[in-house]
Amino acid sequence: MFLSADHLTTLAEGGSLEHEGAVFLPLLSEDGLPGLMRLQLPSQAVLTGAARRALDLLAAGLGGLLARLESERAGQAAALALEATRQRLQATLRAMPDLVLEVDDSGIYTDIHTSTPELLAQARAQMLGRSFTEILPPDVAGIVGAAMERARLEGRADGCRYALNIAGQERWFEASLGRTRPVPHQPGGGFIVVVRDVTEDERRRRELIGLGHVARHMSNYALVMDAGFRVTWVNRAFEERCGYSLAELIGRDPREVLRPAGTGCGNALRMDAAIAACRPERVEVCNTDRNGQAYWVDSSLVPIRDEAGGLIGFVAVEADVTARRAQDAALAAASAEAVRARDILEAAIHVLPDGFSIYDASDRLVLCNEKYREFLAPLSDEVVPGVSRETLLRSGLRYGRYPEALGREEEFIAERLARARHCPGMEEVRLGDGRWFRFWDRLTPSGERVGMQIDITDIRMTRQKLEDVLAVSAAGTWEYDALTDDLTVNDRWAEMLGFDSATLTAEMRRRWSKLIHPEDKVGLRPVFRALASGEIDDFAVEYRLRHQQGHWIWVQSRGRAVLRNQDGSARRLVGANFEITPLKQASARIEQIIRGADVGTWEQDERSGETRANDLWWKMLGYEAAVENFGDWRRLLHPDDRVQLEAVLDRVRSGAQEQFEITMRLRHREGRWVWVLSRGQAAQRGADGRAEVLSGIHIDVTAAKARELDLQSANARLREALAGRDLAERRFADITAVSPDWFWETDSDCRFTFVSNGFTAQTGRPAARLMGLDLRSFARMSPTTDPAAGAADFEERIRSGEVFRDFVWFYPARIPGEREIWVRSSGLPFFDADGIFMGYRGVSSDITDLYTAKERAEAASRAKSQFLANMSHEIRTPLNGVLGMADLLAARLSDPEEQSMIATIRDSGEGLLTVLNDILDIAKVEAGKLTVTREPFRPADLADRLEAVYALRARETGLRFTVTRDAGTTELRYGDAHRLLQVLYNLVSNALKFTHEGGAEVSFLTDPAGALRISVRDTGIGMSPAQQARAFEDFEQADGAITRRYGGTGLGLAISRRLIGLMGGEITLKSRQGEGTEMTVHLPPDPAPAEALPALAEPQADLSGMQVLFADDNATNRLILKSMLSRLGVGVTLATDGREAVSLAQSGQFDALLLDISMPDLDGVQALAQIRSAAAAGGGATPPAAAVTANVMTHQIEAYLAAGFDGCLGKPFRRADLVRLLCDFRQAAAKA
Repeated sequence: MFLSADHLTTLAEGGSLEHEGAVFLPLLSEDGLPGLMRLQLPSQAVLTGAARRALDLLAAGLGGLLARLESERAGQAAALALEATRQRLQATLRAMPDLVLEVDDSGIYTDIHTSTPELLAQARAQMLGRSFTEILPPDVAGIVGAAMERARLEGRADGCRYALNIAGQERWFEASLGRTRPVPHQPGGGFIVVVRDVTEDERRRRELIGLGHVARHMSNYALVMDAGFRVTWVNRAFEERCGYSLAELIGRDPREVLRPAGTGCGNALRMDAAIAACRPERVEVCNTDRNGQAYWVDSSLVPIRDEAGGLIGFVAVEADVTARRAQDAALAAASAEAVRARDILEAAIHVLPDGFSIYDASDRLVLCNEKYREFLAPLSDEVVPGVSRETLLRSGLRYGRYPEALGREEEFIAERLARARHCPGMEEVRLGDGRWFRFWDRLTPSGERVGMQIDITDIRMTRQKLEDVLAVSAAGTWEYDALTDDLTVNDRWAEMLGFDSATLTAEMRRRWSKLIHPEDKVGLRPVFRALASGEIDDFAVEYRLRHQQGHWIWVQSRGRAVLRNQDGSARRLVGANFEITPLKQASARIEQIIRGADVGTWEQDERSGETRANDLWWKMLGYEAAVENFGDWRRLLHPDDRVQLEAVLDRVRSGAQEQFEITMRLRHREGRWVWVLSRGQAAQRGADGRAEVLSGIHIDVTAAKARELDLQSANARLREALAGRDLAERRFADITAVSPDWFWETDSDCRFTFVSNGFTAQTGRPAARLMGLDLRSFARMSPTTDPAAGAADFEERIRSGEVFRDFVWFYPARIPGEREIWVRSSGLPFFDADGIFMGYRGVSSDITDLYTAKERAEAASRAKSQFLANMSHEIRTPLNGVLGMADLLAARLSDPEEQSMIATIRDSGEGLLTVLNDILDIAKVEAGKLTVTREPFRPADLADRLEAVYALRARETGLRFTVTRDAGTTELRYGDAHRLLQVLYNLVSNALKFTHEGGAEVSFLTDPAGALRISVRDTGIGMSPAQQARAFEDFEQADGAITRRYGGTGLGLAISRRLIGLMGGEITLKSRQGEGTEMTVHLPPDPAPAEALPALAEPQADLSGMQVLFADDNATNRLILKSMLSRLGVGVTLATDGREAVSLAQSGQFDALLLDISMPDLDGVQALAQIRSAAAAGGGATPPAAAVTANVMTHQIEAYLAAGFDGCLGKPFRRADLVRLLCDFRQAAAKA
C-alpha cells in the first residue's frame, strides 16, 4: 500500500487518514512523525465520528507516551518498537471482525486470528494442523482450492464467495487469498486468507431484488432518469396515473410531459433548481396527465452518484396528495369561518345591554364590555384586562361602594372572593342606591368565570304590581325556598285549606308537603326531581291537599324555578294554585260513563298542540294513568302508519271530511306495538273553517290483528331463515377465498375434517394432506428450539375442550423441495344442540417470515452486546498502561514542564475513558438497563466535591468559579448521588470548556417542599436556538467547528437528560449565542430521615506488611501495579500467567490474590478455581481474590463475582482504587 507525500503531510499535522480501506493514525512526538498505526477496515465499513475521535485520542496519548519512553529508554528503543509493533498487530488482528487464516502451501492451517471464533467452521484447536479439505464441505473446498491455484499464478485471489452452515444457520463468506514468500520454516511459502462474513451483504443483495419488485408494483409513482434528466424507467402506477406508457416516456424530460407551458408553480421552480444543482429536494408540485387533468403530488427527488461522486442520474418517488390538498383547503376555510365567528361574538358582547365579564382561573379580568365598567362606576378607569378582582373590591371600598363592609373590610373581601370562586350560579341583590341586579355566574371547563350583571329593577317593580293584582284574585300564590324548606303563601292559598294567615304557622309552612295526598306524591316526585335538577324550569300539575276539616280538595298548581344554584339545582320556586275540586267531580262522573264503554277518549288542540286523553287511553299503552307533559303522542306512532294518519287528519282539518276511522299501531310502554281502531271528528272549527279541536276514541284491536299477522309473520320468518342461511354460506365462502389465512374444522376426536383452500395457497401443500390428522400431533412436531413452551398447555386445553389462541407450531417438510414453516393457530370448540362436544373450528396462518425475522433481530442484539464488550476490553487494556504510567511518573517528576506533559497524557486518557463510558451508558439506555439507586445523601456534599475538583482548574485557566448553596442542601434526601455527580461533572466541564472570559457559577437551591434545583451558569460562547433544539440528542454538538475545536462525543447531555429522567426530574436549557448558557437540574422532593444515612468508617490506608500475588500476562500492567503497591509497603509477587499463579499460590503466604481475567492458556477464573481446589484439598483457606479486568460491563462483573471473586478492579485503575480494594480485604480479614 502506497502513501503519497500529501498523505504523510496530513499525518504529520496530527490528522488521521482513511486510504484504501484502512485507517492510518499518526504517533506524533517532538521529533515529528516517528510512526503510524494502521487499522484495516472490513469491506464497506464506515468509521463513525465518535470512533474516529476515540482513535485520535488513543493515538495522541500513545504518541506522547512513546516519545517520553523513547527519551528515557534510548537503549531499548529497537526492542520496544518491535514489541509495540507485535502487540499492535496482535491487537489489530484480535479486534478485526474478519477471519485471518495462515495456510501453508499444501493447504494446512498453521495459525488463525479472529475476534469472532463463532464464525469458524470448527473450533480453532481442531483446525490447526489439518488441511482445509478435511474441514470444509467438498463444494466449498473446491472453491477455495481453485482460489489458491489462482493465487499461486497471480499472487492473490479475491471475491471467492461461498456459504457455510454455522451453528445451524446458513452464513455467506467472501475470502481473499494472498501468496506469502518462502521462509525457513515454510520453504514452499504459503497463503494469508482473509475471510469476511458477507451474510448481511448477501441479504441486502436479495433485498435489492425484492425492492425492485416493490418499486414496480407499489402504489406510489416511481421514476428513474439519467444524468440529463431523461426518463429511463417508470413503474406501472406512474403509467396509469399520467396516461403515458414507458415506451412513450423513455428519453424524454418528464417536465415537458407533465408540465405543459404555463402550468408551472413556485414549487416547480424549486424542483428545477434542485435538478440543475444535482441536489435532493422534496416539494409538492402540480402535474397534468394525458387528458389534461391536473393532480398534485408530493415528489421526493434524489440524485444518484457513483463511487467517485459523479452524477449517474436521478430517482423520484411521488405520492398523490390531490385529496389531501383539497382537505387542507377546506380546513383553511373552516378556520377563517371560526375567526369570523369569534369576531362576531366579541362584537355581540360589547353591544349587550347588560354587564358582561370574564375572569381567568387566577381571578384576573380577561374581557368585559362597557356596561360592566358603568356598573362598577366610579372605578371604571381601573377596570382593564389583567386587573384582579381583589384590586377592584379594594378600590370599591375606597369609593364607599360597599357600605355594608364598613368595619369588616378584610372579612368582606374574603367572603366576596370565596363566593366568586364557587360561582353561586344566579342571585338577586339590592344595591345601596335601591337598584336591583341579578348576578349570573358560570364556570367554564378550563377554569374561567363568566358573569353577567342584569339590571332587574323594573322587573322587581313589575313583580310587586303583579303581587298586588294577585292579592285580589282567586289564585293562591306561593314561593318555596329549597335551601330552608320554607314556603311563603298569600291569604288565598291559606283560605283554600280552611286556614287564615294567623293560624298558618311557620312550622306548617315548612312541612306543607305533608298536606299532599299520599297517592299524588308518587306522581309529583319525578316532576319535582326534574325541576330540582334543571331538566325543566316550568311545571303544571294537579294534586290533592288536605283541608283543615279533614277532606281533600283538588288544586291545579303552576310554577317556575326562578333561581338556581351553581350546580344547576333549583334554589327558589314561585307559582300559583287554583282550586279545581268542582271540575274534578264533574269529570269523574263523565269518566264513569266512558269506562262502561271500555274505550279510550282523546282530544287534541290544534292551536297549542296539546293532547289530552283519559286513563283508559293510557292503559291501552301500559300506563296506569294519564301522563302529564308526555309531549307529542305521535312519537308513539309506528313509522309505517304516520303517512296514512296524517293524510286522513289533513282532510279533516281542512274540512274535506268531518269524521274518520283508521287502524294504526302505537308503541306500548313495554316496547311492543298495540293495534288500535281510532274514530274521530272535528269538535271545533275556526272562522276560516279549519279544525281547531279534534276529538275521538281508541279501541284496542290488537288480539284480532295479531291473528291476522301471525300467518304473515310465520311465512316471513321462514323466508328470512332460508335467506340468512344462504347469505352465511356465501359470506364464509367469500372470506375463505380472499383471506391470507386458512380455516379448518375437526371432529370430536380432533381430526381434521375440513381445510380451506387458503392452506394450499399459503404453504404450497395440498389440503388433503391434513385431512384425518390429529390436531394435537402438531404440538409434538415442534423442535426443541421452539420458544413457545406451551405445547403441554395446548394439549391440556384440547383435552378440556377449551378455547386456544395463537398456538405456534412447526410443520416440517415432507418431500424434497418443500420448505419448513411455522404456523400460528387459534381454535374454538363447538357443540351440538344438546351441548355435546363436536370438535373445533379455527383459523391458521403462515408466520414463517415473522418467526425468522424475530430470530434475526435477537441475533443482531447479541452481536451488538458482544461488540461493545470487546471494544471496552480492547481499549481499556492499553489505556490502563497509559494512565497507570502517567500516575507513576507524576509522583516522580518535579519539573513543571514535565508535569504538564504528564497531565496532557492523563487528560487524553481520561477523555478516551469518558467517551468509552458514554458509549456504554448509551447502550444501557437503549437496552433499558440503565438504572439509578435510591440512597440517602446531602446535596451540600456534592457542592463541596464540585468546588474541590473544579476551583483549581478554573483558576489555572484564568476563569472565575463559584459554588453557592442554601441551608436546605444540608438536609438528607434520597437519590443516586453518584449518577447526579456524573451529570454535574458533565455540566460544569462543558461550562468551563466553552468559556474563555468571565467564569461559571453553580447554585444549589431548595424550595419549602424539598424540591432541589441545581443551576450551572457560564459566560461562554452560548448556543443559537437551532443548536439548543439539538443539544440533548445523541452524538450532537453545536456544529463541526465546535467539535474540531473543543472535542467531545456529544453524548454527555443526552446521557445526563436520561439519568435525571430516571430520577424523576428534568434538565432545562437557557442560552443566548455569545452571552452564555444556563443548565438547570430540577429534582422532585424526596426527603430522607437523619437515621437513614449509615455511619461510614474511614478506610485504613496502612497496608504495610501485606503480601499480594498479582498475575497478568501484560508486562506493563505488572510494572504499574508493583510500583504502586511497593511505595505503600506491600510485598508483591508477580506471575506472568495463570499456571504460574496457581503454582505460587500454593505457598499460602499471600493476603490477597489479584488475577487478570484474560490470560492465555489459563485465565483468571480458571486459575482461581484451581487455587481454591488445591487449598480445599490441603485443608487450607484461600485469601480474598479480585478480578483485574477490562471487561467491566455489568453482566461481566456479576459473572466474576458468581465465579468466586470477592471484588473487581476495573481497568484502567487508579492507585486510590487499588488501595481501597486492599483496605476492604484487610478489614474483612480482621473481622473474620
